[in-house]
Formats: sequence, structure tokens, C-alpha cells
Amino acid sequence: MSSIIKNYRTLQGNIISIGKEQSYLQVETNSSSTAIAVEEPVEQIDLAFLEEEAKKEAMKIVQDAELKAKAILEQAQVEIATMKQNIEAETTAYRTQINEEIHMKQLQAQEEVDSLIKAAYLEKENIIKQAEPEIVELVAALVHKIVDFKLISGIEWLTLFVKQAIEKEQFKEKVQVIVASKMLEENEEALQEAFKHLPVEVELICDSRLSCTSCKVESSKGGITYDIKEGLQKMLDELQLLCIKG
Repeated sequence: MSSIIKNYRTLQGNIISIGKEQSYLQVETNSSSTAIAVEEPVEQIDLAFLEEEAKKEAMKIVQDAELKAKAILEQAQVEIATMKQNIEAETTAYRTQINEEIHMKQLQAQEEVDSLIKAAYLEKENIIKQAEPEIVELVAALVHKIVDFKLISGIEWLTLFVKQAIEKEQFKEKVQVIVASKMLEENEEALQEAFKHLPVEVELICDSRLSCTSCKVESSKGGITYDIKEGLQKMLDELQLLCIKG
């Protein structure tokens, strides 16, 4: 090989020049140009050796590039993982903050509802308390009307009173039931029928001095007088007294 050899292609690069007078050769790869020193004259250079050296140099360059790329990739993965952790931490903190705010708003809303309920209850109590005297008066008026238009014309209250008096006093002998003349005239048969079921004998007697709302139950042991109007009035008086104390 007495002349310069140019552009000899290897697997990983091109041999661009071989010096005749100087013991070196220049090899160009895809990324660099490398000079390889040799001791033998150019005429004795083995092309296979040159190709092998060029391959080694090219492989080294490729390996260096791969290592750099791997390092860059690993660094990128670390940064991505860090960013992901930061995002997750920020998201968790944000969710926690939102949940706390929602919880606080729920507590505030519940407190407001409780306050409104309490205020409404107190207002209702005040209204009822203020209206109690009027309610009692209304009830009293209604009771009097009921007594005047219902009980006076009926015998239910009378039969109930006689029965309770006999049971309370434990009468064992004949008793006299004394009522107003009008009561006896209008209800004698009904009273006789009602008193048949009592445990003692009952004799009906009229007394013109009695009102249609009063009666007497007498026996040899004593007697009891009762007026339904007086009883109801006493009950209403006690109710009014309780309202005043309340």
C-alpha cells in the first residue's frame, strides 16, 4: 500500500486517511474522528485490525451515550416521582382543608337550626303562657254551657254520683236519693231503671228547694250533698290558680 487509502467504510465508521510517512491512521465515526497510532509502516497495516479498533471505539462511544441517556432517564424518573408525591400531598392537604370547611359549615348550620328551634319553642311557651288566662276563661264558659244545656237535662251525672257515694261510704242498707222536683218529674222512670243495678235499695224523693244540678244521698249513717255546678266551679278555680302559679 504505497499510496494513501481514503474513505474505507467499516461497520461503525469510515477510515478517512492512512499516513504513509507517519505511523497513524484517521478513523471517522458518526460522532467523532479518532487517530489510531501504529508502530508498523503503513504498508504493513492489517485492515481487519483497523476495523476491529474502529468497532471498539464506536462501541465505547455508544456505551457512553447509553450511560448518559440512562442517567438522564433516571434523573427524570426521580423528578417525576417527586413531582407526583408533591401533587398527591397538595391534593390530600386540599381535600383535608375542604372536608374541614364542610364540617365546620355543617356544625354552624346545625347550631343555627338548634337556635331557631329553641327560639321557636320559647316563643310558643310565651304565647301559651300569655293565653292561659283566656283559655281558662273559655273552658269555664264552655263548661257552664255544657252543664246548662247537657247535664241538667240528663241523669248521667246523677247516677254516677249516687254510685260513687254508695261505694265510698260503703252503704249496705237502703238509701234515699233526694233530687229537685223537676228532675224527678222528668226522669223518674229512667232513674228507677238506672238504680236497679246498684247493690243497695234506692228510694227517690223530691225536694223543691234543690236545683236541677244538686242532689243528696242519705242513709241512717248520714248523708252527702253534691252540686255539679259547684264541683265544676271548684275545679276551674283550681285550674286558674295553677295557671297563675305557673
